[in-house]
Amino acid sequence: MTFGPYETVSSSQVPMHGARSRGMQPRAMRFSFLHRLKQYRKAHLTNFLCIFFSQFGEDVVLGALIGKQRQGVYVDVGCFHPKKFSNTYFLYRRGWRGINIDMEAHKIALFDIARRGDSNVTAAVSDLLSPLYIRARHTYALEAEVSQSGEPHAQIMPRTLTSIIDETPFCGCAIDVLSVDAEGHDLHVLRSLDFNRYRPRFVVAEVLAKRIDDVLASEVHAWLDQHGYELRSWTVCSLIYVWCGGEGIS
Repeated sequence: MTFGPYETVSSSQVPMHGARSRGMQPRAMRFSFLHRLKQYRKAHLTNFLCIFFSQFGEDVVLGALIGKQRQGVYVDVGCFHPKKFSNTYFLYRRGWRGINIDMEAHKIALFDIARRGDSNVTAAVSDLLSPLYIRARHTYALEAEVSQSGEPHAQIMPRTLTSIIDETPFCGCAIDVLSVDAEGHDLHVLRSLDFNRYRPRFVVAEVLAKRIDDVLASEVHAWLDQHGYELRSWTVCSLIYVWCGGEGIS
């Protein structure tokens, strides 16, 4: 069939009318609907399911560093809550087990409910073995301050981290992850652990700093660096270190 002096088309290119053309329209509509449905599924119902619990994504970084290791041991000092803002709950869900430590008993009571597979301990952790005074803004405060003097809400005698581990079923076990959030007392917690007996592969510690220069100048970084740890990540106020098997990288 010829259309003008230049253009020739076959009969298959001629628009169809009648019953045949009407039958093709629903088919095209069905294809369009299924295509859109597939796009929707790919956008919203993807197979990639990512669930994390840390306050600043610390467990995202830990998950990337640890890989697919299905079993391990963690110690969580200043654990706060069994799920909310937890650096170790994703490991618990994976099948890991460990020790959760907080100086406020009502917080540990929740771990006894939600993390029964762990050893949950009410204790203050420090290398300074003199009474500490706890000040909390309210019953379940995110931050509970400690000091060595003043008017306390409660008084507690600190213990070393080594002594606490020794009194749990994890005594003598290799520690894979140590997470410390002791509201400015992280260095005292680290100093209270005998690293010759328990040397975690990964350490998460808190440093309140806005610049990397301040992070690198902090006492926590200097201490971990001297003990053979390498800084791998910084997420807002948490530093994540990896044991590098030798002297630290200055």
